[in-house]
Amino acid sequence: MLNFRRFMYFFCLVFLQVMLLSQFATGTIHQIFIIDFAFVPQNDTIAVGDSVRWTNNGHFDHTSTSNTAVWSSPVLVTGQSFAFAFNLVSPGTYPYHCNVHPSMIGTIVILVSDVKDQTGSREAPSEFTLSQNYPNPFNLSTQIDFTLAHSGFVSLNIYDILGRKVKTLVSENLSAGYKSVLWDGRNDSGENISSGVYFYRLKVISSPSTGTGDFSETRKLLLLK
Repeated sequence: MLNFRRFMYFFCLVFLQVMLLSQFATGTIHQIFIIDFAFVPQNDTIAVGDSVRWTNNGHFDHTSTSNTAVWSSPVLVTGQSFAFAFNLVSPGTYPYHCNVHPSMIGTIVILVSDVKDQTGSREAPSEFTLSQNYPNPFNLSTQIDFTLAHSGFVSLNIYDILGRKVKTLVSENLSAGYKSVLWDGRNDSGENISSGVYFYRLKVISSPSTGTGDFSETRKLLLLK
């Protein structure tokens, strides 16, 4: 009976955490596993609005506790998870530790980015792709989707028909996943540009550790004022 009550307690606790996460999380859910005496991965980079879920896959009790009191999990027994949505947390570096085993440390880095991560619960893509913008033609704004099979330095630029760059949409390191970014038809100076045919080019410089080459693809779009 005691074991059953303990099971139901932990089941309800995990269920409530999942419900809260689904209600408040708006970005990607990043998984961090606690394996014996290590957070895996130890360091993770996320965006404002993303969530992190720690799951104890080891044989000992642990916590995930922010050094600056931003979040604090209960004691996590084997198989239990704790999730936190970084909706109201400012960009920056947030170290954390395990209260039960203080030598266990990790770091969450929150970046500011115009790129929206659409990965969610989907598996990471197996290849790099650049999709056709939509709507196309467009008047007010258009969305450009792309997928990253591996992390790397990503640049996404808009060029006019003469090959001159008019707008930098992305120029940063990004993790693997399904991404999207909006363009409002303005150049780098914030000015509305004229109607016409433009090109957008995605270039990914992969980390040498991934064992993959670089990726580049260009597509055409039409802006109508």
